[in-house]
Amino acid sequence: MLHSGGRYAVKDQESARESIEENRILRKIAPGLIEENGGMFVGITDEDVEYGHTLSEGCAECGIPTKRLTPEEAFRLEPNLNPDTKLVLMVPDGSFDAMRLPLRFFATAKKNGAVLKPFTEVIGMLRSGDTITGVRVLDHRNMQEYDIHADIVINACGPWSGRV
Repeated sequence: MLHSGGRYAVKDQESARESIEENRILRKIAPGLIEENGGMFVGITDEDVEYGHTLSEGCAECGIPTKRLTPEEAFRLEPNLNPDTKLVLMVPDGSFDAMRLPLRFFATAKKNGAVLKPFTEVIGMLRSGDTITGVRVLDHRNMQEYDIHADIVINACGPWSGRV
C-alpha cells in the first residue's frame, strides 16, 4: 500500500506529511510500479460529511491533494458503495508489488557496475584507524569468509543493523 497520509491528516499531521512525501518520492523514483487506484474517504451520515470538511482542510495543510467526487462519480468507480453515500474524498493512495521495487533497484545497480552478493552476510567491519575500509563477509552458499574493500560502507540492514 502506498499511503497518501490522508488518514493521518487531522490527528497526526507529522505522519501525514511524511506519508505524502514518501508517496511522491516513490512515484518519482519508481514510475510504472505504482497502481493508481486512489483511496476514498466515504461519508454516509451528516456527521461524516462535517468531518469530511475537517479532513479536507487537514489534507490541504499537509500538502495532500484531495478531490471531492459526487456520489454518482464514486459509484462508477466503486459500484458497491453504500447507497446512502453523501460525501467522497479521493486521495492519492496507491499500491505496488513490494518485491518489484528492490528488484528494479538491483537491476539498475547491476547495470551501473554493482556486484550483487545474495546469501552473503556481513560479519565484521574492516578498519584503518577510525575509518571503515570494507567488510568481512560470510557466503552462506559455500560457508567461505572473505573481505570486500570499499571507499564507502553503508549499513542498510534494517532490524539487523545492531548486529553489524
